[in-house]
Amino acid sequence: MAFMGIEYKDQIGGLGIFSLANWITSKAFDSYIARKELDPEQRVYIQVGTQEGDDTDRKLLYGNMKQAYIDGSLMYYKQLLKGSVPIDNIHLNIFADEEHNEIAWRKHLPECLRFLSEKWS
Repeated sequence: MAFMGIEYKDQIGGLGIFSLANWITSKAFDSYIARKELDPEQRVYIQVGTQEGDDTDRKLLYGNMKQAYIDGSLMYYKQLLKGSVPIDNIHLNIFADEEHNEIAWRKHLPECLRFLSEKWS
């Protein structure tokens, strides 16, 4: 979703980024976002839990899986700010003890939709 929001910024006005897994392709994504012009009007809701990662993820990354999700979300937040997206258009939440699953995402979807729709006229 993060890639689509940049590549198709003219068609996508808001992004709900839940459990961003950009650690999988971080070098390529970092290079991509650094050379793209971001839309300062785009609103981005980012949500990550401190218990992210599952057995499939652990097969792809050796090390602290939980921290990889948090670090990736924080890096994306920093990249948006560096790309001139105003801080008021970004909402970042790090939720203690939440996992990488639909139960956690469902709990925060209403807040995401409220944030994304705040400036709709």
